[in-house]
Amino acid sequence: MRIMDGIWLVGLVAVGWLIYCNRASEKVYTAVLPAAALAVLYIVLYVPPAGLRSTFPAAVLFANETKTMLRPEGWRIFADTELDKGRGDLKALVADTTSAAGVVLFHHLLQRELVNFLLMHYGGAWQVEGYEFSVFGDEMRAGGPRKGVVRSGMVLNASELTSLMGGNLFAKTFDPSDRITLPPGMHMSVVPPGGMENMQSRGEIRLRNGLITVTIRTLPGGHGDGVTGELLLLDWPQDFCQVTYVVDVRAEFNRWRSGDPMMREQRAWAEQLVTGLGKEFDEQVLWPKRLRLMSLAREVGERKRRHGDEGGGGGATRGDR
Repeated sequence: MRIMDGIWLVGLVAVGWLIYCNRASEKVYTAVLPAAALAVLYIVLYVPPAGLRSTFPAAVLFANETKTMLRPEGWRIFADTELDKGRGDLKALVADTTSAAGVVLFHHLLQRELVNFLLMHYGGAWQVEGYEFSVFGDEMRAGGPRKGVVRSGMVLNASELTSLMGGNLFAKTFDPSDRITLPPGMHMSVVPPGGMENMQSRGEIRLRNGLITVTIRTLPGGHGDGVTGELLLLDWPQDFCQVTYVVDVRAEFNRWRSGDPMMREQRAWAEQLVTGLGKEFDEQVLWPKRLRLMSLAREVGERKRRHGDEGGGGGATRGDR
C-alpha cells in the first residue's frame, strides 16, 4: 500500500469514528456529507483501475551475408518484394554484412511486424473473438468481429499507416486494402528505431484515447555472431547472428473515468492485445516450438540419408552377385 493510500484510509476511519461517537448530535449530519465526498474522492483519485504490463524478449536468427532470417512464427512480411518497396537505406543495410546492420534492420522490421499484428487481428473491428487450435502439431488461429453489438471504432487506412510509420524502413510495405480498427477516439503515434548512428535507440508505438493509453516500446537487448546454446547441438551454421530485442507493453487506464460505460469493453480490448502480442512475439513461448520442429526436421533428414545409404549399398551387393 502506498503512503498516500494509508493516509487517506486513516482519515476515513477517523471521520467514521467521530461520526459514530457523536451520532446523537445534530452536527453529525453536517459531517456525513463531507465524509461521503472524501470517500468518493479517495476512490476516484487513489484507487484507479490496475494497469497492465508485459515485458518479453523477441529474437531473430539471421545470416549476415544475405540477411536471410530463420522466420519466427509471428514475423510475416519480410521478403524480397518488401525490399523492392523499401527506402534506399534499407537496401544498404541488407548489403552491409556486419551484425550491427542486422540489429538496425530487424529492429525496424520488428516494429513493422507489431503493426502488422494489429492489421491481422483488428482489421475489420476492434471488438473481436479469437480461437486457437492445434492441428497435426501446428497451431492455427482464427477469429473475427465479436457477435452481437459491435461499436464502431477509429479506422486507419494504408495511406495513414504509411504516414504514421514514415521514419520506419518498412513504412511503404502496406497494401492498399490494409487498415486497422481501434477503439473509438483512439489515436496512434509511432517513434521509429534509430539508424546505424543510434542503433540502441528505442522504438515506440502509442495508442491513446480518453480512457486508455497502450504503449509498445522496443529496445535492442544484445547480439552476437555465431550460434550458442541448443543451436550448437543441431550443428547450426556459425555464419548466423543472434539478435534479441526487449518488448515492453503497457496499458494504463484513466483514473478519472474508471466508471465510464466504455471502460470495461476497452479494458477487455487492451487485455486481449497485451496477451496476443506475447503469444505472437515472446521468444520464450516460440523457441521451444521452433526447436522441436528443427529437431524433428533434422531427425527426418538423417533417417532419409541413412535409408538412402542402405538402399545404395544393398543394390551394389545384389549387382555383384
